[in-house]
Amino acid sequence: MIVFICGGSKSGKSHFAQDMAKALCKDNPLYYIATMIPSDSEDKEKIRLHLEDRDGMGFETVECFRNILDCLQFADKDGVFLVDSVTSLIQNSLFPVENNFAMDVEAANRCADELVAFAGIVRH
Repeated sequence: MIVFICGGSKSGKSHFAQDMAKALCKDNPLYYIATMIPSDSEDKEKIRLHLEDRDGMGFETVECFRNILDCLQFADKDGVFLVDSVTSLIQNSLFPVENNFAMDVEAANRCADELVAFAGIVRH
């Protein structure tokens, strides 16, 4: 099953997704794929709050800023994956920090292709 959750900033998407993933996991591993590259103290605080919010829920956090398929090297493909967020993952590819945020459309296209492949691999 694939579930896509969208909504406005600070609308409770992550909390809702965490609860849903926890309900779906049964006895399978539970992974939180963290995609945000923090750029300032506000980002770091957001990450801290997300970590605090899911503390004790059984998530294993896997940082994956690009190349979503790389996280499967460390995770059980039968697990439940919460990717937070696809927007950040694409942005990290489209405007890579190591290229001084110069647009890389090809990298963004590869990111989209990898997301499709990821969905096909982990989907039950």
